[in-house]
Amino acid sequence: MMSPDPLVELAGRTAWAPPGGESRVRVTVHNPGDRDEQYRLDVLGDAARWAQLEPRLLAVPAGESGVTDVVLRPPHGTTAPPGTALGVRCVRVGGAEQGVVAEADLLVSPVADLDARIEPAVGSGARRSRHVVTLHRHGSAPAPVVIETGDPRQALGFAVAPREVTVEPGGTERVYVTARTRRPVLLGARRTHPFTVGYRVRGAPGQGELAARFEQRPVLGVAGVLGIVLVALGLVAGLMFWAFRYPLPAAPPTSAAPATAASGDPVQGHFVIYGPPTPIDDVANLGAAERLLSALQAGGVDARLVDSRDSDQLADGLSGLWVVLRDGFPTAEAAHAECTAHRDLAPYCYAVAPR
Repeated sequence: MMSPDPLVELAGRTAWAPPGGESRVRVTVHNPGDRDEQYRLDVLGDAARWAQLEPRLLAVPAGESGVTDVVLRPPHGTTAPPGTALGVRCVRVGGAEQGVVAEADLLVSPVADLDARIEPAVGSGARRSRHVVTLHRHGSAPAPVVIETGDPRQALGFAVAPREVTVEPGGTERVYVTARTRRPVLLGARRTHPFTVGYRVRGAPGQGELAARFEQRPVLGVAGVLGIVLVALGLVAGLMFWAFRYPLPAAPPTSAAPATAASGDPVQGHFVIYGPPTPIDDVANLGAAERLLSALQAGGVDARLVDSRDSDQLADGLSGLWVVLRDGFPTAEAAHAECTAHRDLAPYCYAVAPR
């Protein structure tokens, strides 16, 4: 009579391991038969290269359970694409080789139960590049995530919206990052600017870091330079034609001084953003922004709705964002006080310093 297959269970639906660190996942093996059995366990999938079982062999009496640990030690730089699984196969010694397999989602991240990715990892433009950081929470409690940017050459400025976001269990949030060059290049070769986007859960150990690059193009490419040369040649030819055909009068006419116009950024001083910005091309989210604005104005708050593309003080996301804000605060303390005073209407309000 053949013995029944064992029952194998991994603790938790997600197995987390930090790159360069160590974590353990408990495995429970139950013997449902009426005689004692010995089982051999193996790790399956990509994790088999840097994981081991301690112990690998289990002697389990009839009707009872035994436990072992999967020890995960991913090297520095290890990543696990979404959908990667950790598999553990349990085979009865002396029985069928196929055995029983138990699986859990595998997360390799410096921050426990938080997966973070940046897209695109390489952006390009003459003055700026736009990126989206996607955060997914695997844990059972909300995670207040803080976003920080780093530029080793100090050649870039950054706009991040929002700089802190709460990710609910099983939920996903997005953060929009715009990298701007401090020195636009008119002509010449491309310049590469590496930078990092760090993320951490407030009050928890561990910090992750995403690597990205901004490939800065010259403002004028080959086509632009050729166009300028052609226009200049045309102007010279035109001036020579008019100079020969229509000589200048003896007394040159007086000309009025050109008028100058000044324009200012629509967002001034320290300011507060009352809620997460919403993409302009998302009609449903536009309604959400307008509802937040109406609620704030009904509560006596002098808030307004601003298109991020009209201001250098705001991040643009992928195609522009609607931002509900109030500006003109003289200090950061005054801006923080505004958020505190209206936390009941805008629980996600945060203050931003001017550039």
